[in-house]
Amino acid sequence: MTRALYADATGCAVFNEAFVGDNSPFDDPLNHLPDIFFHSSNDYYALAMAPVVVNISHALIPADTGLLIAGSDIHNPAIRQYYAMTPTDWLLVNHALGYVPHYMVLDANGYTLPNAWPIQKNVGGHRGASFYATTADIRLYEMALPGNVSLAAISLAYTVYVFKAPAADPLKPMLEIDIPNGSVIFGQGKFDDSYSMLRRVQGVESPSLYIPAGRMTDIKNGCSRFIQANGTIVDLNNSVDSYNGTYTGVAAIQAVVN
Repeated sequence: MTRALYADATGCAVFNEAFVGDNSPFDDPLNHLPDIFFHSSNDYYALAMAPVVVNISHALIPADTGLLIAGSDIHNPAIRQYYAMTPTDWLLVNHALGYVPHYMVLDANGYTLPNAWPIQKNVGGHRGASFYATTADIRLYEMALPGNVSLAAISLAYTVYVFKAPAADPLKPMLEIDIPNGSVIFGQGKFDDSYSMLRRVQGVESPSLYIPAGRMTDIKNGCSRFIQANGTIVDLNNSVDSYNGTYTGVAAIQAVVN
């Protein structure tokens, strides 16, 4: 597979061979994105540590007994509301990088989980998972809203990818291809094949993770729809209304880290 390479003191790029002798992909990358395979102005993600699989046993959450709201007259009868929430904060990975890194959390099938993803639901409520990073950890924040039916205990596996800060290293060359040793460095280490890098699949490669290429949630009629990267749809309806929209998400980006 032939590629065009360009490098000067300000940066470097790898782009479609059709532009040999034409440096426009380097000079104007935003208007040549389909033709660019690497550009030193872009960020590329290398693993900071090996992927970690974490098994979490989410506890049984008893049914909410509800809060009775007294009625004032026949037109405003008494109602019972079920809004009790049980939060739990979980440690997924201790990365100890000293800065807040980029990361991804995947389910057991390799699909990226967005924040507030409903990992469990019943007829009256659901259990959602959100993720966040600190300078030391990647953590899961669970919020359980059982409604008037208990949420059963459930054990789930999460795969966590933590990435290094995508910064250039002034001590590394702008462009180096070492054929005898089979090594490549672009953009002063923004791409360095001594690291495992996140990238799209090529040809017949099998993806190991799926990254959403668009929004994964929608709200209609007062209810939420979540669309996972594989197209799985989860609607969070309530006892009165149901999601009645038509949003079905967008195709995911198939990727590997190697």
